[in-house]
Amino acid sequence: MIETDKNQILLNMMTDYAKNNPDTIFCYTNAAILYKTPRWDELPLEIHTVQSNKKIKNRTAITHIRPYFKKNKYKGFNVITLVDLLLELAVNDTEISAISSISHHLYKNEISVETILNYCQSQKQKSGVAKLRHLVSFASRLDESPFETKVRLKLYVAGVIIPVQQHQVICQNKKKYRVDFLFEFKGRKIILEADGLIKYSSNVNERANERQRESDLIREGYEIMRVMNHDFENGRFAQILENYGIPKRRYYGKKIVKKHY
Repeated sequence: MIETDKNQILLNMMTDYAKNNPDTIFCYTNAAILYKTPRWDELPLEIHTVQSNKKIKNRTAITHIRPYFKKNKYKGFNVITLVDLLLELAVNDTEISAISSISHHLYKNEISVETILNYCQSQKQKSGVAKLRHLVSFASRLDESPFETKVRLKLYVAGVIIPVQQHQVICQNKKKYRVDFLFEFKGRKIILEADGLIKYSSNVNERANERQRESDLIREGYEIMRVMNHDFENGRFAQILENYGIPKRRYYGKKIVKKHY
């Protein structure tokens, strides 16, 4: 069977299965292999590792299509649970991408840390479980997007003080704003905004609202530091942190990437 035929069979299979199982979750890692595209953390845009075609209604019936081909013949696919999917991502995807998936489902209340840890305890002899348990400790239910996860982890690796995440600011004009990250030190209050493309939308009202928000925060004494995906190239992120004088923390803690699990 040639590659194009194999891919078409896989695509048809996934499409047909989704019609009868609207709560299906597709692993983007497999989609990347299928379409020969890079993972989300290698793209300038934000694409989550796990993509679903419909908002999940029955959280006990979360499924994942894992296709495989053997000896150039289509053999079928398996349907696995969400925690099994997270295990697969921990084993096969990058650490940041796997952690972003865990954080995404924690944020959506589709799984809990306790559920994942109980799974790891009951399946501790299974390959990759030790890595999943390790990566869970870096996940956060406060991450609203994969890019926020990436920024948070990059801050951790950079060794700077840990910021407050999803902090609410109440301005004197009674307006309330939630900021992605807040650093407070030596009387300074520095907001770090993990900016996606929405902040630079072509929508005039959205841009006006963002300018008003920034003005209100500055009047309250906050400094605003914005980070975008391209800032992680050529050491620009480290330079931004240095420019704003973000201090290092005394204890760097455990590493995200371990040599042995």
